[in-house]
Amino acid sequence: MDSIEVTIEKYSFEYKIIWPDAFTPKTDQLNDNFKQIRNEKDTKIIAFRIHNRWGEIVHNDIHPWDGYYNGILQNEDVHTFYIQYSCIDESAEKTHLGPLNLIR
Repeated sequence: MDSIEVTIEKYSFEYKIIWPDAFTPKTDQLNDNFKQIRNEKDTKIIAFRIHNRWGEIVHNDIHPWDGYYNGILQNEDVHTFYIQYSCIDESAEKTHLGPLNLIR
């Protein structure tokens, strides 16, 4: 007789805000900006940058990104985003770095 043991651990989010990994600017009026999609606690965004595949900063503002850089809608590509934020109920600042797909 075969047996298996399964351990289930409670999953805990390290980050208090959740970001998508793709967005589609100016295509259908849905998902046109890259921004947080869930905020479990009150947070304050301190820094928000997006880099293209060559490391160039194409967005450096705490507001959502619309896919434009220097007035030009960027090509479909993989970017990297960096977010630094703080939670109102915690004193430490948190950072998150992740991939971002711009889909046109």
